[in-house]
Amino acid sequence: MKKSKEHFMKKMFNMRDLAKMLVALLILLYSGHVMAQDGHSISGLVTDNTGDPIPGVNVVEKGTTTVTITNMDGEYNLTLSGQNVIVSFSFIGMETKEVFFAYNN
Repeated sequence: MKKSKEHFMKKMFNMRDLAKMLVALLILLYSGHVMAQDGHSISGLVTDNTGDPIPGVNVVEKGTTTVTITNMDGEYNLTLSGQNVIVSFSFIGMETKEVFFAYNN
């Protein structure tokens, strides 16, 4: 029984190392994608109908994986991948809003 417990612990530590390497690889791949974007940056403040900021709002460039979340002060910053895009603002329990952004170079 003792031998199988030691074998299990060694196997567990190897899985942790593998998981750490996988996370590091995903971070590197994602950061390369972010740095490769050549689009326009938008930023702003999301508020409710009383003017209070809303933290945790999903801000998504529609049709892409470009996404951010508003910070504790309701602020966001998003780099768009194209010239004519729709950005969606969504939060649980509130109506989703879509805004069209158009840029000319």
